[in-house]
Amino acid sequence: MNCKTGTSDQGSALLMAVLLLLVGGIVMGAMMTMTVSNTNQTAFAESYESAYQIAEAGINRTLYQIEAAMSAPQAGAMSISEYVSAAEGSGFQGTVGKGKYSVAVVDPFPNDGLFDLESTGTFGGIDRTITATLRTTEAVKALDYSLFGNYIHFDNHNRVNFGVRLVSSVYSNSSIKIDPGIIIEGPVQAVQFVEPSSSYGGLVATKIEPAAQQGDPDPTNISSAPVEQVQPAPTVWPFPSFNFDEALSVAQAQKRVMAAQEFESLAQAAYDYAKTLQCGGSDDQCNQLVSLPQTYYPSSVNKDFVPVNVIKHYTTTSNGVPRRFIRVPNADMPDTLIEVGSHDGVSEGLDTTYEVIFEGDPLPDNDTVFYLDGDLELSLPGECPVRIEGSLIVDGSVTILGSAEILAWENRNSPWFVPLGESLYQFALTLDQVGPGDGFYDTSTPTSGDCGGLPCPPLFDVRYSRYPAIAANDTFRVVGGAYRDDSGSLTFAQAAGGPVHIEGVVYSVAESHLHRSEFEAAAYAVGSEIADIVHNCQFFSFAYDPEAKDTFGFENRVTGRVQLTVVRYSEQ
Repeated sequence: MNCKTGTSDQGSALLMAVLLLLVGGIVMGAMMTMTVSNTNQTAFAESYESAYQIAEAGINRTLYQIEAAMSAPQAGAMSISEYVSAAEGSGFQGTVGKGKYSVAVVDPFPNDGLFDLESTGTFGGIDRTITATLRTTEAVKALDYSLFGNYIHFDNHNRVNFGVRLVSSVYSNSSIKIDPGIIIEGPVQAVQFVEPSSSYGGLVATKIEPAAQQGDPDPTNISSAPVEQVQPAPTVWPFPSFNFDEALSVAQAQKRVMAAQEFESLAQAAYDYAKTLQCGGSDDQCNQLVSLPQTYYPSSVNKDFVPVNVIKHYTTTSNGVPRRFIRVPNADMPDTLIEVGSHDGVSEGLDTTYEVIFEGDPLPDNDTVFYLDGDLELSLPGECPVRIEGSLIVDGSVTILGSAEILAWENRNSPWFVPLGESLYQFALTLDQVGPGDGFYDTSTPTSGDCGGLPCPPLFDVRYSRYPAIAANDTFRVVGGAYRDDSGSLTFAQAAGGPVHIEGVVYSVAESHLHRSEFEAAAYAVGSEIADIVHNCQFFSFAYDPEAKDTFGFENRVTGRVQLTVVRYSEQ
């Protein structure tokens, strides 16, 4: 009997079992290794992708932070390039879920209109850094100048030496013509030519300092007004367009849209009501603001949305109550105050003057936009100025024949002729102009200065709207008074009211014409004047204010809320 065969078979089976177990273990180990590896790779891929997404989120959040900071009122006077320069090297940090990001501002080539945001996102121990190159929207060059037009000319109808003296920047896409007796202290540039006039009729020759610059190769030179050809020639800058539809939508939301004729009738009704106010006695209504009753409003206009106040300024020679003045600074007399109703703007005027006030909202982030459809003419008697606290946007022409003040925006960087921190609009700080019966401004808190022993009105700047003071979809004219034509004859305009004081951008798609032919009717503005044709004449002054650059509604520029565009992404 052979017993070896069974033993051999059993040994072989055992060996095979061991081999199968060994192979299975190896396969199982390999599979487990692969599973762990795949899991790690998946986790790494997820962390890697998440780190990129977090870095990208850091870019987007930082964009929002920069835009918000640049749009804040206190930062409005700073350009985006200045902001980037100040922020360079500083970081923006934050978290997204379980990850975090850190963003640095980098400006490798200053003033090229581009800058970088380098954002590092971290997730699950993985870091990824991406760089976003950004470009700001292009600013409207017209808002860089005090006066900008496709054609500009200054006339001296009254034949008064230095009846116009500008300390302003002037830019024309074509030519600039300047009458004799006019002095301009500031950069004057024209794509084509600048034509100053020589003396005639007792007037001195035009004066320009520094020398004007033009592209025409044949400058017109007189000793007091040098003009030089420059290479390259001044650039033709696009004439900016104002978004009237945008302004309309803002006014619609505020329920301040009406026909121009309704606005005129409302101003007239307010003036008529102001004349009924009583002075003296226990119910004294003079020298204080009084709300215009709804019964004086056109049926389609609600006083809750278009609040109008009136005031009756009443003065006698005995009670010392202040008279009504408008501050009209100019180059020669920076503290000039024009008394409404005075025959020469300085001497005592009428005992009784009035005022109609379309009130705006003085909060920094609120816009007050009055949108009018049709041609507007403001022509109340000269002893009753119309004051508009906000922006006057007119789908038509604007003509101001009486006295007016249109105050559109805060003047944080005061022009050269106004002391820093001093209001452009306020009563004079002397005994005969500020008194206990004022009531027009809060005089309860004394400020520094000599006010004749009385509390001084607080010094303040106005901020009512971030839109232009005036935007006309046709001509804009401030006219009135007597003037001498080219033949020397005395001619009278439709009205001799005044003065007129404007703060903010003045914009016209056609002609802008500032003309006051008498000193007491002077036209004064600070901001920027932009028109196809700028035609300014007698007794006006215009000063540039850098706040003009922050005015809303103009295309192709940084408007209100800064707009930043990512032009490319790259990863380090």
